[in-house]
Amino acid sequence: MRNLLTWIGTIGFLGAVGYFAPTFAPTFLESTLFEQGNSARDQAFEDCRSGDTARQIEGCGWLIENRDGLSNEDLSMAFHNRGQGHSETDNHEQAFADYDEAIRLEPDDYITYYVRGFLHQYREDYEAAVADYTLALELETEDPDVYRDRALSLYYVGKYEESLPDLYAALKIDPDHAETLNSLAWTLLSLGRAEQALPISAKSLEEDGEKSANSLDTYAHIMAELGRKQEALEYFVKAARMGDTYYVRQIQHALSAKGFLSSPPDGVMTGRTREALKACIAQNCQLQLTEPDTGS
Repeated sequence: MRNLLTWIGTIGFLGAVGYFAPTFAPTFLESTLFEQGNSARDQAFEDCRSGDTARQIEGCGWLIENRDGLSNEDLSMAFHNRGQGHSETDNHEQAFADYDEAIRLEPDDYITYYVRGFLHQYREDYEAAVADYTLALELETEDPDVYRDRALSLYYVGKYEESLPDLYAALKIDPDHAETLNSLAWTLLSLGRAEQALPISAKSLEEDGEKSANSLDTYAHIMAELGRKQEALEYFVKAARMGDTYYVRQIQHALSAKGFLSSPPDGVMTGRTREALKACIAQNCQLQLTEPDTGS
């Protein structure tokens, strides 16, 4: 199975796994009731919403400790943002506690369910992630990120077919999103539907200008599945150029696992690695595909 971030490149966490480094989650809503004339509280609000982890934890903590006069909305914001800060410093238990309190105070705000689900997803508790994403979608049906991330968690428990409606829902909202198109193409390929995946993968490449190793890798796998061996090799090499050493090392690990490469992975597209890749393509070894969960 491909690394979490090679399936969908729009999410990440704490510096990211692999070769993406996006931020964990959007900063929460601006406070609606900003206390004027209180410099300590004003500074705490500013720090709590700053996006700087240390300031965020300290400022939100000050607001939580000095909560008199704060609305539930402002206090929920403080717990949410402090939870985000704790997430980013690997203090997950405190992050969950803060998210839980934010939800208790503002149970109709979907974004905290979403980021709590994301933390579950990062910890590979995919069932819990799906549960939180589902709660978020009950409150907000127009955020494509939530659909994409629920699809990802479903994918990672082998529920490929079940993940498809969420990907289609995300694309209905944001039809040209390259990473979602790529995720859909990869999932269809995983289900053995290479012909159906091909135009979707091609559109993903068009949308990202062939700048994503993920999309290039998906297209290469589809070419191999369709017997277009030379094109498969070309796109694997393109993916290696874009993905650099992380991607090449990933490919080398897969080639070694399938018996095509005996040398240790070094992240360099050597002649030996290229020959191993050619041999794999010739046999359509499908380097990084895994079988879906059939429920048996």
